[in-house]
Amino acid sequence: MSSIDDNEVDDSVDGGAWRDRVVKRSLEVATQRSLDRSHAFVNAGLTLVDRDGDSFTVQDVCDEAGYSMRLFYQYFSGKDDLLVAVLEEAIGRAVKQAREAAASESDSLRRLAQYLNRAVTPSRTTASRALARFVIELGRSHPEELARAHRPQVEFLSELIDEAVESGALPPGETTDRVYCISLIRSAYNQSRQLGNEYHTEMPTPMEFTGFCLRALGADHTVAMSD
Repeated sequence: MSSIDDNEVDDSVDGGAWRDRVVKRSLEVATQRSLDRSHAFVNAGLTLVDRDGDSFTVQDVCDEAGYSMRLFYQYFSGKDDLLVAVLEEAIGRAVKQAREAAASESDSLRRLAQYLNRAVTPSRTTASRALARFVIELGRSHPEELARAHRPQVEFLSELIDEAVESGALPPGETTDRVYCISLIRSAYNQSRQLGNEYHTEMPTPMEFTGFCLRALGADHTVAMSD
């Protein structure tokens, strides 16, 4: 009977499926560890943004997350890179909540009105003001990163408009054009709310803003916003 050297693996043996399993398992473990650590940094960033705005340092993030600065730089290139992740996470969570809220409303136009109203009624917190400033900076320096961060909002708004058109609540139209225009004025409205009204005119209330958007889309907004 032939013996097998413990320190030697015969690469000529066919059917080494165990190798694939070992590699896959080790990669899965490493991937999960990386995700757990990176999420810890992002959650620390969310906590600090909510508490301190954008005045925190990378060391503050590391202290909050409980990891070293060396480990931080394995996942993020710097504070701005982390803020992009924080923005993506904040938007993702907001859209998830909006989807859950919309699921309880059967009328397509009411779902759209509900989302528009939610999208312009953020609380005036330290975090929302800090992220509003960062969105302006990111739009100038890294528009592609900003577009990726906004993608969940764009996709959800597109779905809501398409559903309203399909149900007959909105007249047919180019969805991408509608999404762009609504997103643009929503962003400007929120920046004015968070950072100051640069036009010094009376701002519409969130409900008035929603009604304006629905009329612009060609909807009977009185039906959508009635009790």
